[in-house]
Amino acid sequence: MCSPKEYLTVQDLSQSQQFIQLDGNVTLLSDGDESQSPIPVYIFENRKSPLCQPYRGRYLKTVRRNSLILQSLHLPIVMNLNPRSLYNKTDDFYEVIEQYKADVICISESWERENFTLSQFLDLPHHQIIKNVVQREFRGGKPVIIVNTDRFYVKELCPNPITVPIGVECVWALITPKQCSPQSKIKFIAVASFYYRGPKSTKKDELFDHIAESFHLLSAKYGPHIHFLIVGDANRLNLSPILNLSPEIKQEVKVSTRLNPPAILDPIISTMGRWYQSPITKPPVNANV
Repeated sequence: MCSPKEYLTVQDLSQSQQFIQLDGNVTLLSDGDESQSPIPVYIFENRKSPLCQPYRGRYLKTVRRNSLILQSLHLPIVMNLNPRSLYNKTDDFYEVIEQYKADVICISESWERENFTLSQFLDLPHHQIIKNVVQREFRGGKPVIIVNTDRFYVKELCPNPITVPIGVECVWALITPKQCSPQSKIKFIAVASFYYRGPKSTKKDELFDHIAESFHLLSAKYGPHIHFLIVGDANRLNLSPILNLSPEIKQEVKVSTRLNPPAILDPIISTMGRWYQSPITKPPVNANV
């Protein structure tokens, strides 16, 4: 799971570019927005600094808020989940969404049933479920994306403008933060949830080609304000063809998502890593008792 940066290890914006540690509850002024009044920060050090002013025995210092923190406030908390069927794990699944306040849940193996779809089965009134109609005929796989519609506008991208080849298990959606400001660097987020079966699959090249074509199509359509979030179960797939699409694309998961033997099977690939904390792993979703 990947969360936006909400902590405050704040980089000093002076020429020295040093790091300072601020204790206590801190609210900082947005850099570049002079309409807001500076908010004082109580500190007890650097009393000789020209930026410090005495106030009731304490010293005040005004620090401009790092733009990364500002931007991250509007970004989704992202969860990458492979439950291998949601139909017998709903109780724990609801608790996980509530506990971690997840806004974007990418599920690589939903095992959705044609005669009882996830939209019919799941009780998520504040979320939208996005799926790809054509994926596979037999049981397994079927990635989906679930988005918190209280915080994000959602546009389905499959089958128009993105057509997923038959046999490639992937689904796309475009989300827009509802609190997006004109100054925001991230106005659109293209989200992809995929599932790759592993060495037995014959669709490796088709998957890479599909992601590359979709990446270039959306980049041309939405320009520099679009960012990407490509999440799924890669099953030891070499991700270099995806990572080479742009120098901004990084694989953010650095801890094992399977413990025995240790391996990173569930990547979170994104152009937004600078705005996020490092992903962490949590216990698996348990079956209903």
